[in-house]
Amino acid sequence: MFFALDESKNLLTSYKDEMDFLKKKKPLEKIRLDQAACTLGENSETEFIIHGKTRNIKIFMLTETYKAQME
Repeated sequence: MFFALDESKNLLTSYKDEMDFLKKKKPLEKIRLDQAACTLGENSETEFIIHGKTRNIKIFMLTETYKAQME
């Protein structure tokens, strides 16, 4: 799953992967952030939750240390 933020429209869009985004394919989902809430997850340093009208999305941020360990 790949997410893109359009700050000018206050919109978070999701795609199957980054290639779909780069190819400008139709997003899987659009979430209006002006109608959503955001809270911190259990591991508040790397996790937050966007609460939309129809569902919640839990997002984990990958740190550079984590990325290096996975290579």
